Amino acid sequence: MKKMKKMLALLLVLIMSFSLCACGKSELVGTWEGQVDITELALKEIDEAMSPLSSSLSGDRELPLVTDYVDNLILRYTMVFNEDGSYSTQVTQEDINAIAESLKPGFSDYLRQLYFVLLCETLAQMGVSQEINSIEELENFLGITMDEAMYEALGMDLDEFVEVQMDESFKDAQIAEQFNSSGNFENKDGKLYLSAGPEYAVDPAYYDLYELEGDTLTLNFGNAPEENENSAILYPLVLHKVA
Repeated sequence: MKKMKKMLALLLVLIMSFSLCACGKSELVGTWEGQVDITELALKEIDEAMSPLSSSLSGDRELPLVTDYVDNLILRYTMVFNEDGSYSTQVTQEDINAIAESLKPGFSDYLRQLYFVLLCETLAQMGVSQEINSIEELENFLGITMDEAMYEALGMDLDEFVEVQMDESFKDAQIAEQFNSSGNFENKDGKLYLSAGPEYAVDPAYYDLYELEGDTLTLNFGNAPEENENSAILYPLVLHKVA
């Protein structure tokens, strides 16, 4: 009888232990997938870098904006929260390569319009008074096509130039390294804390805000180090549980 009581007591302890483990498991544990729009993050710096040129343009001439020539740039984004308190985030190189390809046609149109504006401004500064309002008018005035003019300036045709520049830019940007990370996480009272790496503990000063409704996890910008504040434009980030 005493042995039976001891076995029952041990069984009760085991049941309570398992119950406590279950209660301690984070509600975020699992694999979550969604999309992140990097359009503004990827392109606004180009327009900002070009903006000083606007002050040197005469008349009503304006520089084109690259954001007017490129469609939305969307990346698939995966977050994994593990039961041991670790996390990882990932975008695929395949998606990054696809974005680079999708940029090229619009970027070619942007450069063609940019070159048109700069050529017109150069002619105006040379004293040419003829009003030129379109690429066709400029081609008639110069006696060569815009593609021929750009080849003379670039040493290669426009599509080849864009191919080289985009491939080098995306390679140098190391986009995957910016989005792929791992570390430790904690979540409490609607705040998600992520450490900067597996060897670091979470910093209670920095967090994302989160809402969980069924299998939908919505992350909003909370508080981040000053150097990461530009990432606020990526929010809200809506993820769906897939495993």
